[in-house]
Amino acid sequence: DYSIASPPSMDHAIELLVDVKPKGPGSTYLRNLKIGDQVEFVGPFGNFIVKDSYIADQRVNASTHQLLFVATGSGISPTRSMILDLLITKKCQAPIRLWWGMRYQEDCFWGQDFDQLAEQHPNFQWDLVLSKPPEDWPLHKGYTTTYVFDYVKNKEEGRGKREEGKTSTPEFCFYLCGNQHMITDALVGLRSLGINNDQIHHEKFF
Repeated sequence: DYSIASPPSMDHAIELLVDVKPKGPGSTYLRNLKIGDQVEFVGPFGNFIVKDSYIADQRVNASTHQLLFVATGSGISPTRSMILDLLITKKCQAPIRLWWGMRYQEDCFWGQDFDQLAEQHPNFQWDLVLSKPPEDWPLHKGYTTTYVFDYVKNKEEGRGKREEGKTSTPEFCFYLCGNQHMITDALVGLRSLGINNDQIHHEKFF
């Protein structure tokens, strides 16, 4: 199974993101395809989507609603599709944040695409987190969930302590996609911070 990386508005084609390094049956098949080959596929399936009801709510409460996406590795595929759909097609005005965790700098891609998206849409921000960065890596390093938890605990752009005695939080809506360790870590951590199950949506790749 592969998640579609392109937005639903792309009606002439679909884009897939495939890690061919494992050399499994699916990735080997796709890697050997040539331009002009005919392909059959079934789908899409699943319910890992941003519900239209949330879009309706945020139009009324854009200042308090926040969509937070957390992805690791190729878990960025459905995440990218949803973010493009929200920003470009549905003109979502709620704050949207993405944390994307990768292992190595040489494996990174789509950085310029997300930078351009952030320039064009002031309500979108994203951060790349490397778990095994080079020594001179100037950006976030370590585990992606560390920065997510910090953001929840310190609402003001992830900096500064929460006002003492204040327990209310923005209407966070989390979308998690990636390896099982990240998903489990995020679920436990977010619940411990008071995020309800109905605010968390997730899909794990392996």
